[in-house]
Amino acid sequence: MGIIATPLGWIMKGCYFVCKNYGIALLLFTILTRLIVFPLNVKQQKSTARMTMLQPELEKIKKKYAKNQQKMQEELMTMYQQEKFNPAGGCLPLLIQLPIIMCLYNVIINPLRYLCNIPKDQVTNLINALKEPLGLSVRNQQIEIINHLREVGVSDYLEYAPAL
Repeated sequence: MGIIATPLGWIMKGCYFVCKNYGIALLLFTILTRLIVFPLNVKQQKSTARMTMLQPELEKIKKKYAKNQQKMQEELMTMYQQEKFNPAGGCLPLLIQLPIIMCLYNVIINPLRYLCNIPKDQVTNLINALKEPLGLSVRNQQIEIINHLREVGVSDYLEYAPAL
């Protein structure tokens, strides 16, 4: 997952660098990642639309050969070949998008790791060290820490984290 999450983290970091607000950065990040997966979405939607157009013909074949499964499968394959349609063609874009979506989630919920380049084990140490002094809420701990580091003027997060 790191192969996908790291470049997505760079995009998120760039968005945050531009606007210095996690909420707005998240909106920009969402727009940019939607643009990245847009070709896959188009391919999937075209495949779905084509399958919908072929549905009446599929139903005719299924009714005609309801009692002979082998002949029905042969006719379906013949129809798919004539129409130059791959029924699994809409699944491939989904299989590609699934790991991307999982990595997007990882980047979004771990801003200290991807925005500040703090290693995973040090993120836990940083949260534990700052939990009480900052009165961190359970839900937004990492975002609150980023805002605190920005307020105190810490520019190099990697130098700040190991000191805790």
